[in-house]
Amino acid sequence: MLVDPDETLSEALSDALPDLMRSLLPSMINAVLSSDAEAVVGAKWGTSCPDRTAQPIG
Repeated sequence: MLVDPDETLSEALSDALPDLMRSLLPSMINAVLSSDAEAVVGAKWGTSCPDRTAQPIG
C-alpha cells in the first residue's frame, strides 16, 4: 500500500499528535521504500508490465 506523504503529514499536523515524528516515521519510510522498489522493478506494486524485471511475492 502506497502512502501519500503530503496527506499523511497534513493529517498528523491537524491532529496535533504529541509525538509527531514517531507516528510519521514508519509511513514515511514505507513511502520511500515503495517508491524505490517501483523504480527498480519498473512497475507499481500489483500491476503487470511486460518490461518488469521482478515479480511481487504474494
